[in-house]
Amino acid sequence: MILLNDPEDPPIYFSRRWVSSTTPDLAFATDDLSKKTTRGVQNQLGGSDHRPVKLAINLQYRPQDSKTFPRWNYKKANWDTFVSLSDQYTKGIRVADQKHQPCIDAFNKAIFKAASETIPRGARKNYSHIDRKLQELEDEVSQDQGKPHHRKQHSTERIKRQIQKSLQRSCKKELERKDRGTEQRRKQVMEAGKGDE
Repeated sequence: MILLNDPEDPPIYFSRRWVSSTTPDLAFATDDLSKKTTRGVQNQLGGSDHRPVKLAINLQYRPQDSKTFPRWNYKKANWDTFVSLSDQYTKGIRVADQKHQPCIDAFNKAIFKAASETIPRGARKNYSHIDRKLQELEDEVSQDQGKPHHRKQHSTERIKRQIQKSLQRSCKKELERKDRGTEQRRKQVMEAGKGDE
């Protein structure tokens, strides 16, 4: 549950006896609803000591695709080249007669340049090992969003079970594929070792 109250909102209760203002009423929502719900404190009605709170749900809200920023793939890095390029690029930095910040900036730039040349970057949004059945189930879940709750709940439970099974199958296939590749590489190394003897 996520708290919808904003600390910047005005207080909703005024105690005449204590001459103080507080916010005793809290609004919570689940993660998916919190993204499309706004909370607003309205003007005081008549002589009431409470201000009304309006929670508005934007039914037109569609989450934006999250941009996946390229991340460093350290497993595929060429570390020997990185070390030599780092040495080469930082060798020309003179720190004796300069202020600290220009030296730090030059050093960071040199290391970043060496890293960008030797460490691959990137992130995929779509994974090839997710099969067609899983995609169909995901599409069905998206369509279920508009159904009435009682029908939607049974359908959602069934789809969740199917997605779980399909994910397990997809992951198993991907692991088997990777294991075959690892086994083939192991055999090649063993055969190469026998040829050296």
